[in-house]
Amino acid sequence: MFASIAVSQVSGGNAVLSYSVNPNFTGTALVTITVKDDGGTENGGTDSFSRTFNVVVNPGPTPLISSNTLNKTIDLGVTTMLTASGGITYSWATAAGIVSGQNSAVLTIRPLVTTTYTVEVTNASGCKNSSSITITVVNNIRTLVVNNILTPNGDGQNDLFMIKDIELYPNNTLKVYDRLGRVVFEKRSYQNDWGGTANGKNLNEGTLFYVISLSDKESLKGFIVMSDCFHSAIRSSAMA
Repeated sequence: MFASIAVSQVSGGNAVLSYSVNPNFTGTALVTITVKDDGGTENGGTDSFSRTFNVVVNPGPTPLISSNTLNKTIDLGVTTMLTASGGITYSWATAAGIVSGQNSAVLTIRPLVTTTYTVEVTNASGCKNSSSITITVVNNIRTLVVNNILTPNGDGQNDLFMIKDIELYPNNTLKVYDRLGRVVFEKRSYQNDWGGTANGKNLNEGTLFYVISLSDKESLKGFIVMSDCFHSAIRSSAMA
């Protein structure tokens, strides 16, 4: 049962019993401690005293962490949840991307990079154990949501070409083409700040086409409807 057990030197009539338990051991051990002095046993004296007691080792929790992601992998910008089980209280270590639930079984996360999350689980006996899970974050430009209605009339609605979560891809490149295939706007690290102009002038109403690129192999294509009349936003559909 015991990996080590020792009694300290007596000080002021007191001594400390220290012990450590072998890993994975559970159960009860009967421990007897005998104290002796050098006073002898003459005249009915006693030079030793013993006390016996039980040491109970309760089983520790077996924490498990589940994820509602496939293969513990999520796309950049996606929010997901981790669920711990095996105890009655839970405490997640501080890590990047935590949204909420750090002191509960369910942790909501939105990591921007691959991150390991660790939870400490306590069971009804007060025993603790920890477990970890690594969530891999991958770039997936097709999770971007593009508002493809552009009405730059100054009414505060759809005045700019907006791409939700584009800030998560700082190395992006945006190109916008007219119907003849001419580039009317181009910017690296686009930040939702284009209002349908070219060379300082407003473009005519009509359909434009955009390409959002993260690399030579990864891009998102779609169209923009430019008008002074529309006020509602819709999602663009990705074009291969």
